[in-house]
Amino acid sequence: MKTNSLKSALLLGALSLTVGAFAQEQVPQKRDLDAHNHITYKSIVGPNGQIRCHTMENDSIMRANNPNLPTLQEEEEALQREIAKFKAAQLNGQAKKIQYTIPVIFHIFTDGSGSENVSATQVQAQLDQLNIDYADLAGSTYPQSADTEIQFCLAQVDENGTPLAEAGINRITSYGDGPFSNADFENGMKAATQWDPADYFNIWVADLSGGLLGYAQFPSSSGLAGMPGNGGSANTDGCVVLYSTLGSVASPFPGGSPYNLGRTLTHEAGHWLGLRHIWGDGGCSASDFCADTPESDGSNFGCPNVTNCGSQDMVENYMDYTNDACMHTFTEDQKTRMQTVMSVSPRRSTLGQNNVCNLATVNDDIGVDAINYPTGTICGEGFVPEVVVRNYGTNTISSFTLNYDVDGGTNLTENWTGSLGAGQSTTITLPSQTSTNGAHTFNASTSSPNGNSDTNTANDADAEAFTLDNTGEEVTFTLDTDCYGEESVYELYDDNNNLLYTGGNQNVTLPVTATQNTATSDPGAYPNETTIEIKWCLNSGECYEFTLWDAYGDGLNGSAVQGCNTDGDYSITDAQGQVLASMQAPNGTFTFSETANFCLTDNTGLNELANNNFIVFPNPGNGIFNVTMKEAISGDFTVVVLDVTGRVVMTNVENQNEFSIDMSGAAAGTYTVAIQTANGTMTKRVVLK
Repeated sequence: MKTNSLKSALLLGALSLTVGAFAQEQVPQKRDLDAHNHITYKSIVGPNGQIRCHTMENDSIMRANNPNLPTLQEEEEALQREIAKFKAAQLNGQAKKIQYTIPVIFHIFTDGSGSENVSATQVQAQLDQLNIDYADLAGSTYPQSADTEIQFCLAQVDENGTPLAEAGINRITSYGDGPFSNADFENGMKAATQWDPADYFNIWVADLSGGLLGYAQFPSSSGLAGMPGNGGSANTDGCVVLYSTLGSVASPFPGGSPYNLGRTLTHEAGHWLGLRHIWGDGGCSASDFCADTPESDGSNFGCPNVTNCGSQDMVENYMDYTNDACMHTFTEDQKTRMQTVMSVSPRRSTLGQNNVCNLATVNDDIGVDAINYPTGTICGEGFVPEVVVRNYGTNTISSFTLNYDVDGGTNLTENWTGSLGAGQSTTITLPSQTSTNGAHTFNASTSSPNGNSDTNTANDADAEAFTLDNTGEEVTFTLDTDCYGEESVYELYDDNNNLLYTGGNQNVTLPVTATQNTATSDPGAYPNETTIEIKWCLNSGECYEFTLWDAYGDGLNGSAVQGCNTDGDYSITDAQGQVLASMQAPNGTFTFSETANFCLTDNTGLNELANNNFIVFPNPGNGIFNVTMKEAISGDFTVVVLDVTGRVVMTNVENQNEFSIDMSGAAAGTYTVAIQTANGTMTKRVVLK
């Protein structure tokens, strides 16, 4: 049988999950001089092993590789001259009050599946959080907090003016799913995928290596008075963030705590707009060039209450390294700095002028957003298709045609009527379909929105591969998660060590084996305190090994954690509702893994009663099983024990309603206990350890 192959991977993966507040200590910034006497910076590795921000080190590398670039200090001096002009204009009443709206394109690197293939819903949540944070709507408690008067919008069209299938999203599958390093992006991936930085704020989203959460490129000072050189390269301009950091306070990314509320991008966008770290990347004498942020001598983690350099640290500032939930403040001086950059810096001052966040014309654009079903392996000969259709245009859609078929066969249609606003979606359940045993493809496409031609056919069609197994038996896995559903992962192997099904938190890296390429995956971390029901299609007469993993190492024993009152449990039941394996709360106190072996016995020929009115315990057991009848049986009855092949291994005649079965001499495995009475046969499966 399979070994505990996930244990080491989960121990590593647990670092990225919610484990409480990190050490509330400051970490000093490492600085040195490069060959050109530029100050160089080394990224800070936090107490949890992650790099909160790589911006300063990336800037050092860029300048070391390009000796003709000005130093960061020279660029700062040029920016300070422009800030002085901006402030003077404000005092004289000559500064224009400008509300900037910056078009955003998220370049998502993925192989087309997995949690790095971030959903449009999560992208929208991230954009919402940016706008909340930059508008001073996050609940700051500081009197110097400020609405930056900078907002962000999702690009609606690409560089050619073609409407995007998903607003603000460019999915890139040519590089696979990563993980990728900082060097990968800087040495080619950015330049190959970037959209014109004069029109778009480029954000690259990917699985990043080395514990990296994100980094940005500072705005160029090229073109400013007295500024030498060309500043940062145009073809690397933008931000890079770890996919699991995308989210919001209202919609956190599953499994990324404490950095899953969207504040990584808030922080990196601050750098992209010219802000420095709040501690000035040095000791108490270092400056972030904002007079209304208190001095500090290092970065903070967690959400501490600390005093450094003679004043209390503003740990809630977006430019510190604290947990996402701790952050809520940009200050007036930080606003002035960003507003100055937006007014004078190349590739910042032009953003928004081409209106890429607006569709040029009103249009009718309907498309298939997803095929929810069929997918994976389905037991039986039939299925009920479920298709999600989205209005990608600007017109409200009152009608369209949904076309569908199996394997390119007879085209079937469903004519939909209703009201579907711009950006809205609807889920359509189609009539039941049947097909032959084996692999198939379900195809779906849309046409005739509002009776007109579709203005963007690129998003009309989708297809989903699936398999019908009319010889299999449907088995149901039910998981009740504790307060930390993101920590759960499961695997189901057959008796030949083939991984058949897996699911749960995809941030935990599963071992790479040849058999996993064909496994059916249930992607995404499970919600907290929720019942998850998953269908498997398994073969009667065969045995399986199920393992439930907990990344933190406290099982499903959620009530042992402060602030949580919910224990988890699970059960695996066959098509007749018989429990094949289970663990009931409050007994979910395993550490990293819980394994159960079970078999699907072929009971052909047994006339099973509707109610199996007897109890077998302990189950699993070590040899002696106690049997208690729920309802008394008068007279003699026969007790038969069968192995997984249906072979009778033991027969007894009983007339007591409580008795024992001694199987201490039998081989470990799954057996069926059948009690035969004049009214029929009752059965239960037992596991002999």
